[in-house]
Amino acid sequence: MKVTTYLTECRRKTARQSPLPVKLGSESGSDGNAYLCFRLRDKKLDLKVRTDIPVISEYWDNDIPGYGKTRKVSPADRKKMNALVCDIIAKLNTEYDEETADAAWVKDAVNRCMNPELERRQSKPTFIDRYEQYLREHKMAKNSYNIYKATLKRLKRYEAYKREIYDIEGFHLYVETITADDYHDFEEYIQSEHELFKEYGEFYAQFGLKGRSIPKPMAIVGVVYIIRHLRTIHHWCIKQGYTSNKSCDQVPNPDPTLGTPVYITLEGRDTIYNADLSRQCMSVRLARDFFMFQSLIGCRVGDLRKMTYNNIHDGVLTYIPHKTMERQGQAVDVPLNSKALKILARNASDGHLLFPRHAVTTNTAALNKEIKRVFTLCGITRMATVRNPVTGADEQKPINEIASSHMARRTFIGNLYKKVKDPSIICYMTGHTKGSRSFARYRDIDEDIKIELVNLIN
Repeated sequence: MKVTTYLTECRRKTARQSPLPVKLGSESGSDGNAYLCFRLRDKKLDLKVRTDIPVISEYWDNDIPGYGKTRKVSPADRKKMNALVCDIIAKLNTEYDEETADAAWVKDAVNRCMNPELERRQSKPTFIDRYEQYLREHKMAKNSYNIYKATLKRLKRYEAYKREIYDIEGFHLYVETITADDYHDFEEYIQSEHELFKEYGEFYAQFGLKGRSIPKPMAIVGVVYIIRHLRTIHHWCIKQGYTSNKSCDQVPNPDPTLGTPVYITLEGRDTIYNADLSRQCMSVRLARDFFMFQSLIGCRVGDLRKMTYNNIHDGVLTYIPHKTMERQGQAVDVPLNSKALKILARNASDGHLLFPRHAVTTNTAALNKEIKRVFTLCGITRMATVRNPVTGADEQKPINEIASSHMARRTFIGNLYKKVKDPSIICYMTGHTKGSRSFARYRDIDEDIKIELVNLIN
């Protein structure tokens, strides 16, 4: 990793004063006409970060880097500035981690070099430090890890926001001092981050947010789970003896409201299965078969992608659900019916996977797009009641507009539940954990079950 410096012109006055303890250049009668910037390059990384350190560009030498010998800058200022730059570069080289390095880290390192007292205060592990420690030491499934990691990134943006936009110097959360109000403040932040992103584009540019990572309005259930992540880390710190602060217990922990699962009937499923899509492109045909096979075995899309012919023995498909692997590690056995076997036969390839590698089998967004197209082509367009994830209100939408790979899993569960009505068997075949709230929703959606139960005492 290589660190260099460059300058950018002071085109406007900054809203804040330079964070330096003493203004460099004051003895020479100038606060500078440029800002000092740092550039970090390493393989695929190329970070350019502007600081609030003012310099006099006419006498600056990036090759030093620092001020060259000149009478226009006092010896004291020259020595102080050059020592500071040397300290910053040394700290960046010492703390550099290619997996976590970003502009926010560079600014924090620069700030700590300019404020030794802040460096001393930050020697105590922050909430973020404990969060990262938890991720290192706590074994979890990759999907769960990625979800926790996304919350960590939000927490880092929140702290940077408080420091740079609210001008709270050295702001950090600590497990020893975090309060219920801090939890609520973070909750308000993540609920409004999509609006803040538009308002403070220059600030958010440092995080490299693009495409799917750009903040969007948060669903109610998403906010609940993000706060739960913080409470989980906090409780873990208490258990480890890092703190006796139990403010996390004062934070509400509501059960997220889950809507009624929407799925298609066996008749609708068979309509899609029997549809003549020979004139459609391969993406449509493959998406139909992928969806149909998933609706016949009830697995999650991530598990289906990894299945090979080694998972099948004597007509029975066996696999360990990845999502619950760490908690249960129990293998699931699902017999393959004639429809499932026919789908596999017509998708057989030279590869070892059940389905050939293709955009719709490797990319969920592409798969869901084609599934919606399949529903439309097959005339499966009835209206369905869905819960708006942001407002929580019920809405009516055509089922072809909300169709997805996960609807295949719900189709397997919902239709099987109507036939068997034994939750323990279906839970086992779908890899749900015991007492799963998402699975319990299926008990409330079938009026036939209620009628049959009432007739038992007729």
